[in-house]
Amino acid sequence: MNWSQKVTSNTNPSVQYTVKLNDEVFSCTCHAWRKQYSPITARTCKHLIQLLGETHEKNRALESFSGLTRFPPESKGYRKWQAEEKPMLFHMWSPKSNENLSAWFYAIKMDGAFARWQDGKLHTKSGRVLQAPDRITCQLPRGVTLDGEIYAGVGQRQKVRKALSDQWSPSVKFVVFDWVAVQKPFEARYRRLEALHQQCGFDMIRQHRVTSEVEFQQVLNDLSDTREEGLVLRHPLSFYKAGQRSRDTLKWKPQRTGRGVIEHVTPKKKGVRVTLKECGGERATFTAYIAGKKDHENLKPGKNVDFTYHGRDEQGKPESAKIKLFNT
Repeated sequence: MNWSQKVTSNTNPSVQYTVKLNDEVFSCTCHAWRKQYSPITARTCKHLIQLLGETHEKNRALESFSGLTRFPPESKGYRKWQAEEKPMLFHMWSPKSNENLSAWFYAIKMDGAFARWQDGKLHTKSGRVLQAPDRITCQLPRGVTLDGEIYAGVGQRQKVRKALSDQWSPSVKFVVFDWVAVQKPFEARYRRLEALHQQCGFDMIRQHRVTSEVEFQQVLNDLSDTREEGLVLRHPLSFYKAGQRSRDTLKWKPQRTGRGVIEHVTPKKKGVRVTLKECGGERATFTAYIAGKKDHENLKPGKNVDFTYHGRDEQGKPESAKIKLFNT
């Protein structure tokens, strides 16, 4: 049974948090729950304790209840990445940039979580070792370092979160997208990865060439009408730059638009956070942020506003929503 409930902050009555049970995972939108160094199934906070009781939360999430997950762990279950081992970062790209992408590679950006196969173990982005099932690890070769995505399908991010807590459902898989080899350009890494894929049989993300501007524009248009997260674009001669952003490796998320009614306005140190109810359908309430410098006095409950967003979560809520236009 799934449920959600609003909890008012004891320190700031104008702030509310959402406590919910979704797919057997208890969560809270407060900072304390989101920033813990533990799997999502092992977290608690004072708002969950308030609703569910101390006894329940102490039995369910003892380390979090005792405050042991507030600081980075110093255990063998984590690997501290060296500078030359850190995952590569991506630049945000927009079709308005008018860059020449002829002969570049592009692939679907999966809506999952980054993971790395290294030293015969699967690690999260923070370095925690995952207890991945044998059906995944038996296909991954030893002695190589591979970057990939833990993925369960479009709109199935909750299953991914549970996999990060070592609860792997049959639909969750590890999909490889890069062979970490700094000394080789991307096209050479991809060709070697294809050969390794044929030999071992692991899942991998297929790359495509930009052959014409018209064809690529059609790809962008098609993605804008789906729930896929976006695209990753790579120059064929780009090298793996650990821990750095490279203009030769780009990501694009289609920007969509919607309309909502303001329910709450919460002043923050930097700007204003606005709770909206989306117009049309039975969609749930979500939070949007101000895009650019606007007159915040125009933001009042009951007012209609336009917003932009980059996708929807498994409950259908717009993600990364920003108020773009003000309507009278």
